[in-house]
Amino acid sequence: MGDDPDTVREFIADYLTSAQKLGAELGAATTAGDGAQVKAIAHKLKSSSRTVGAATLAELCASLEQAGQTGDQSAIRQGMADFEIALRAVVAECRAWLKKNKKGEQT
Repeated sequence: MGDDPDTVREFIADYLTSAQKLGAELGAATTAGDGAQVKAIAHKLKSSSRTVGAATLAELCASLEQAGQTGDQSAIRQGMADFEIALRAVVAECRAWLKKNKKGEQT
């Protein structure tokens, strides 16, 4: 990614959009009881979250991925509560960073 501010901004903005979309999809898969979808979605979000430094969210995704693999609906539901809190925190942090680092302004 490098140090180019425009590239970093674009990456964070793309991550924010993707994380929100995948979070909604993960919620729907949980409601549907679809462990395979939970596993697949959590895997995608885990990787991108690690890339942006959202370690707590990534670890929660890893737990959901494992629960999805085994089909443990109870663990999925329990994990989603912590996931939703962590996702809200990451979304807020990304929005704050983007606001602070608007295009054309140096950090």
